[in-house]
Amino acid sequence: MFLPRKVSLELGAATLVAVLSLYGLLTVWNYPDGSRIMPVGVMILSTVLSLIWIVQLMMSGKLKTDPAPEIDVAEVKRVCTILLSLPVLILGVAKLGFFTTFVLMIPVITWLLGYRNWRGIATGTVIFSGGLYLIFKVVLNRPLPAEIWFLIGA
Repeated sequence: MFLPRKVSLELGAATLVAVLSLYGLLTVWNYPDGSRIMPVGVMILSTVLSLIWIVQLMMSGKLKTDPAPEIDVAEVKRVCTILLSLPVLILGVAKLGFFTTFVLMIPVITWLLGYRNWRGIATGTVIFSGGLYLIFKVVLNRPLPAEIWFLIGA
């Protein structure tokens, strides 16, 4: 079975990130002035970092000498768990709301990834949710996204 070299995989990933970041930059460039500052900054930073990654890989001299990577089944399961949870997160945000979805999904995803300390999971969920609240309400001074709980009571 052919396995590409680790450096080749990294080069492919770095190139994909660079291309997607450039596409994202072109997409957010037309946002209104007030709401495009952060997305443009993130896309520029992502593009620059991925280009640095590509240059480092090209200069490393490992393109021809690096051995094929060993496949760790546990790592493959973790990646699949994350990839399969993304559609659930997207659907949850659309149906339940942003905060509700993340308060429900953070514990589920961390459990599926193998973390079993419930106290740590609960603490991480509260810190993440509190951080989102602070970012929206305090830092950005924006209204919170609509949640299913607000719609039920309306």
